[in-house]
Amino acid sequence: MNRDPLQESGGVNRYLLVANAPVGAYDLLGLCGLGSAYKPALANVAALYPSAMTALTGLTSNACTPPSVEYECFGTGGEYSHSTNTITLRGTAFRPVPEIETFLVHELIHAYDYCRGKYSGSPCDSFLQFVKWYSVEIRAYYNQRPLLAGNRSAVCGQALISLNASCSSAGCSEEFERRKNCIRQKCEANSEFYNNSRTL
Repeated sequence: MNRDPLQESGGVNRYLLVANAPVGAYDLLGLCGLGSAYKPALANVAALYPSAMTALTGLTSNACTPPSVEYECFGTGGEYSHSTNTITLRGTAFRPVPEIETFLVHELIHAYDYCRGKYSGSPCDSFLQFVKWYSVEIRAYYNQRPLLAGNRSAVCGQALISLNASCSSAGCSEEFERRKNCIRQKCEANSEFYNNSRTL
């Protein structure tokens, strides 16, 4: 039996695992303490997930600096910060392994796209910026097809929901809102737009 990788920093009970809920929780690296976050090496994390290793190889082969990664044991989802080149994955102690893998790949695609100049600024800077960001989100969500049941409408819709979270509708004009709905309809109806968006 190995020592607890967290040692005493995970609490005095070194037999405690994922808040005593091992049936529905995961801690692949053994580093989730109660309420903790940690920063493992990206290569070590990607090695656990085959598709993430493929995405990481794509990054490095295109002269992109691999992002650092931070695991937050609780919460949900993930995000990529291009200002710090950091991927944050939340809820890693309570997500099924395939979900963690798709979240990581999703954010690695954002890192790749930013490195290759496919988007910048904010999606609310202009409608052209919004379309660029929307294409980036489509590409990232396309890789979560198993979670979205392989449904184009679901990918287009989830990409828009993600952008709306960072670009508040309250701050957008009525015309901007109308255009957002139009671009989603184009995504759902136009296979050329969809296919071009999801291609790296």
